[in-house]
Amino acid sequence: MKTKTIFPGAALAATIPATVLAILPIAAVADRNAAADLSGIRAAVAADTALPVRQGGVNGQAYWNGQSVMFMHPPSFDFKKIDGAVKYRYVLEDDARRDYSFAADTPNETLARLWPQLPDGMLRLEVLAVGKRGFSIGLAGYRRFWKNPAFDPSACPKGVCGYAEASKRYYDWLWETPMAQSYLTNGVPYEDYVYSSYPCKTDGAIVRAFIAYSKLRPDRAEASLTIARRAADFLMSLMLPAGSPLEYFPPTYRILKPSKPFGQKNRQADRIARRYTGQNMMVYPASVASTFIKLYEATGDAKYLEAARRIAGTYVKLQGSDGTWYLKINEKDGTPTAPNRLFPLGVCFLLERLFEITGDSVYRETADRAFAYVDRGPLTNWNWEGQYEDVEPSRPFRNLTVHPPVQTAMYLLKRFPEDQRRRAQARECLRFAEDQFVVWKPPFREDGTGPLGRDTTMNPKAKASEWFPVPGVFEQYTWYLPIDSAAGKMISGYLAFYRIEGNPVDLAKAKALGDAVTIMQKNHGKGGAIPTHWVKWEVGAETETQPWINCGIATADILAELAAVSD
Repeated sequence: MKTKTIFPGAALAATIPATVLAILPIAAVADRNAAADLSGIRAAVAADTALPVRQGGVNGQAYWNGQSVMFMHPPSFDFKKIDGAVKYRYVLEDDARRDYSFAADTPNETLARLWPQLPDGMLRLEVLAVGKRGFSIGLAGYRRFWKNPAFDPSACPKGVCGYAEASKRYYDWLWETPMAQSYLTNGVPYEDYVYSSYPCKTDGAIVRAFIAYSKLRPDRAEASLTIARRAADFLMSLMLPAGSPLEYFPPTYRILKPSKPFGQKNRQADRIARRYTGQNMMVYPASVASTFIKLYEATGDAKYLEAARRIAGTYVKLQGSDGTWYLKINEKDGTPTAPNRLFPLGVCFLLERLFEITGDSVYRETADRAFAYVDRGPLTNWNWEGQYEDVEPSRPFRNLTVHPPVQTAMYLLKRFPEDQRRRAQARECLRFAEDQFVVWKPPFREDGTGPLGRDTTMNPKAKASEWFPVPGVFEQYTWYLPIDSAAGKMISGYLAFYRIEGNPVDLAKAKALGDAVTIMQKNHGKGGAIPTHWVKWEVGAETETQPWINCGIATADILAELAAVSD
């Protein structure tokens, strides 16, 4: 059942007599209600951000934040006890060299008791072991980190157009691109678009995009579905042969034949494809199969459903005893390239959809085994590993990312809609994602410096003058930059909760990020394109003349969902 949180604005309006309302200017009443609602949002956010996220050490929970450089919620750290200590003194220093301190019995308490008092910005923490005589006997631990400002709607810039308009502008831009027109006129992918080297990601996104565009622009519906069909047929032509270890899977990488050499800024994807061709990342066949299902539903052509079922059948056949699969597998012999295991919720979504369509219980059973892996894996150990085709598999907690926890939250809400324990897990996933990856204001001091240049791969360009003053969402620790699809993923998480609970805070956060998308679309300055990287050294550069269209498509789609709720 949907329960709506009411903030003081509604209560305030209810207390004003009708005779007074009749003589008050409408704008004055609206302004008063808006101010009350803003106050309520701020109070709710303050209460939430005073609480820790997935505190390490509690009930055996892992310390997931060893590589973290910023927090919105009070952290605790895996500092070790020192022999002879009777207590521990926590000392924090801010940039103004003001000290804040408290004492505790252990070296890994959360900073919750001080968190509301601490200023936003860079903080340095020392935890000192204190002996029986009251003197320090050693340093239990030290961390330097950025306290990230909490959400405040009044500090976020308003959008420059409606969300539906921004979504349509993106699709109108996409229609004109060589990536789309090559399929329409020649029936083949555009070899000069460097990200065509990732066929599942790029061509699969084109299929989804033009299914959506066929509904958005009825005058172009037939041509749009032609593009979608041809992109899907191309993917089907790449599927590995029956009887091979990964039969029916489309490849993750493809070597392109561009008309001229790629420029310096665009070479990385081509180099990666050449390096890893023959390896299959198990994330992507499931994504393609889900796309085939969408095309089957749009056209009624059963060959696309059959292609999806063949891909799903290979997943069923190869499922490991732990419920998941190796992350990357050599197509030639089926051997893994690394011991890392797949975060399998994309496969779960595919299998659940096929179960809904066919009623075949094997899909639900396989999905349940895969979800059991998530339940006792990332949902327990909090290792939300970044699994991307252009980064190496990583060690635990080295490269956490925004997408898996939000995807998990959405799966939990969909799969267990009335289960309050599962809903609490979903909320914790979303709080973690916001804590580690959302910046409601760019993370810089007044002098333009901040945590990122020293502590991440962004050195030396991470400075205030190179960032746009909009909220953003970082993608992963090894690419700690605001990315359009990461913002879209957070919007989708907030909307999933808003649809169930009706909490205005969730909608306000979704709208703040949606507004940022519209601003960045305008900043891009090229039709309706949405830039992938929301930093000035990328926007306008060669890589952003052809942004990652899979990211843009996902972002445009979620803008359309946001428009349905709020435009």
